[in-house]
Amino acid sequence: MREFSSLSLSNPFMHFNTQTDQPAFWLLSQYLLNEFQLAQMHETGMACDRDTEYLHQYRVSLRRCRSLLAILQACYRSRSVDLLLQQFKALMEPTGKLRDLDVFIDPKSHDPIRFEMLNPLRPQVQLERNQAFEWFSVWLKSNDYRALKQATFTSLIECAQHPTHLGLEDVHAVTTEKWMQQQKKLRKSMGNIHADSADDDIHTVRIACKKMRYLTDFAFALNIELKPNLPLKKLKQLQTELGAFNDSACQIVFCRDHLAPLQCDGETAEAIQSFIDHAMASHQHNKQRIIRLLNQLSG
Repeated sequence: MREFSSLSLSNPFMHFNTQTDQPAFWLLSQYLLNEFQLAQMHETGMACDRDTEYLHQYRVSLRRCRSLLAILQACYRSRSVDLLLQQFKALMEPTGKLRDLDVFIDPKSHDPIRFEMLNPLRPQVQLERNQAFEWFSVWLKSNDYRALKQATFTSLIECAQHPTHLGLEDVHAVTTEKWMQQQKKLRKSMGNIHADSADDDIHTVRIACKKMRYLTDFAFALNIELKPNLPLKKLKQLQTELGAFNDSACQIVFCRDHLAPLQCDGETAEAIQSFIDHAMASHQHNKQRIIRLLNQLSG
C-alpha cells in the first residue's frame, strides 16, 4: 500500500468538486482525508515548538474529523466508523495536557488581575509545560505515532470503500438533513439551561455548538445553502464565549489538581489559593453571563 504523505495537498478545500447529485460518502471522504492531511502539516511547527498555534490547529483538524464522522457516520459501515473514531481519539489524547498548559500560561486566557497572580506560579507551570512538551516531542517521533497515522489513513480508505445506502444519496440532501437535526439538538440543549445549571450542562451546549459549527463549515465547503434559525454570527459568538468558559474551567482544575498538592513555600501556596479563588469567582461570573445569553438565544 502507498504510504500516506502529509504533503500531497496544500489546502483542504481547493480540490472539491461540488457538482449536484454527488454521493455524500464520496465528498465526506475527500473532506476527512484532506482535513487529516492538513493536521499532519502542523507537525514540523509542533516539533520545533515554534508557536502554540500549530498544536491548536492540529487539534482543531482532528476534532473536526472526529465530529463530522460522528455526525455523518451513517454514510459508512458501522464497524469501520467505530475503529476510525477510536483512532482519532487516540491521536488527540497525547495533546491534551500540553494544550491545557499552553492555554494556562497564555496572557490572552486571563484577565489582567488573574494574570498578575500567575507570577509566583510561572516557574512551576513552565516546568510542567517543558516536561509535557518533551514527552510530546518524543511521541511525535515514535514508531507508534507513525503506525497510528498509517492505520488511521487506512481506516479512512476502508470507510470510503464501504458506503451505506445513505452514503450513496446526494450530499446536499444528506448534509441538509443532518444539519437540521444538529440544529434541533443544539436548541434543545440550550433550552435546558437555567440559572442553577451545572457546569457539565454548559459543556453539553459547548460540544453541541462545536459540532454545529464543524458541520456548517463542511456545508460551506460544498456550497450547500443552509437556512439557520440561529444566526451564524450568534453561533460564532456563542462558541467563543463557551470556549473561554471551558478554558477557565481547565485552569481551575489544573491549579487545584496539579499545583495545590505540591509542597510549596508559604508565599507560593498562598498565591495558588488566591489564583484559584479569583479564577472560580470569574468563572461563575462568566457562567451566569453565558446562561443569560443562552436564554436569550433560545427564547
